[in-house]
Amino acid sequence: MRRHREERNQTYVIHYGTEKEEITLDMEMEPEGWISIGSFYLPEGTVSITLNDAVSGRYVIADAVKFTLSR
Repeated sequence: MRRHREERNQTYVIHYGTEKEEITLDMEMEPEGWISIGSFYLPEGTVSITLNDAVSGRYVIADAVKFTLSR
């Protein structure tokens, strides 16, 4: 499925510990399937990822979040 131009930019906010990072992805440049939003050192405790409505079009689209352990 090809993404529409208006759905391209999506902004994620990652909260962990006392840190907050904002990541904006150009979805047109990303492959289909799982997309990495980055690598983070996550301390014990709560982690939240929010896809906000700061998008380039009218739609915010997401399916799931998957955490993987890197060594």
